Amino acid sequence: MVYNEKSFAAAMAEISKRRADARFRYERRFAEVGERYPEISEQLRAISETSLNLSRLVLQKPDNAEKIIQDVKNNSLSNWANIKKHLAERGLPEDYLELRFYCEKCEDSGYCEGRICECVKRLICEIDCEEILKNSSLALCKFSDFKLDYYSNSVMRVENGEVVPRENMAEILNYCENYAASFGDDSPSLLFIGKTGLGKTHLSLAIANEVIKKGYSVLYITANELVNKTQNEYFGKEKSNETLDAIFSANLVILDDLGAEFDTKFSLAVIYDLVNTRQNRNLPTIINTNLSASELVGEYNERIASRIVCCYKMFRFFGKDIRQIKSRSERSH
Repeated sequence: MVYNEKSFAAAMAEISKRRADARFRYERRFAEVGERYPEISEQLRAISETSLNLSRLVLQKPDNAEKIIQDVKNNSLSNWANIKKHLAERGLPEDYLELRFYCEKCEDSGYCEGRICECVKRLICEIDCEEILKNSSLALCKFSDFKLDYYSNSVMRVENGEVVPRENMAEILNYCENYAASFGDDSPSLLFIGKTGLGKTHLSLAIANEVIKKGYSVLYITANELVNKTQNEYFGKEKSNETLDAIFSANLVILDDLGAEFDTKFSLAVIYDLVNTRQNRNLPTIINTNLSASELVGEYNERIASRIVCCYKMFRFFGKDIRQIKSRSERSH
């Protein structure tokens, strides 16, 4: 599993903060009990002193080491039982003086049995979702929110024949659900083609939602934003490859609105770099565009167009702008 470096660092920083918070709360409870209940504080001090003197006692009587250790253990257990009893009598939980971690499994270290703990994976998922929400005009979508009713059930004439938009979208929706459910490093790249407002971004983000839940890293970016960010990093005072590094390492990249960016040599180079590098690394990419397949070939040079058209699994979206249909429906109500 490959994690976004930035998201992983942010998750581990949060884990470290959680551990520090747990320690702070633990020490504060100890201080509170010591101040309010001296009798409990005395027993705590006795446990602490016995533990500190254990090494000295063992060194003094090495032949009795095993018995000394067991006696100290029994004494500590007895003292702790009395402490818990006193706490309960004062309306406090029995575990009030125990160190409580956010994640008991890894004790807020981020690792469990030498592997990244599930709590870190969940944090990375949340961070990746927040990042997508910042970059997308839509919230992370769900497949269950995708309504086929907005697509016509009548035959529609298209460039290469006829299609029933609702039937077409039902097939695309089914494919996307299966794609997300079985997503892995060997998943194919997808090309969503269609006019604006037909659900391309919705389905892309629904895939992202499910893929992130599985623990994979997902990066969503518009073509225009990709070019602008890369250009600023490349020509800025402090040169950086942050955006491209993230794009080249993410398990899934969603490139939205291809064709809306300014057509320059630099933009063509960036788009080619994304498509070519991820293809060479066998990393799946989803590209959304309002351009038709022929317009895509005409808009981009052969090196880019051939890689996208020939190597991506293509889906054509047909119908009327759903956003306009929703808007009219809301106004009528």
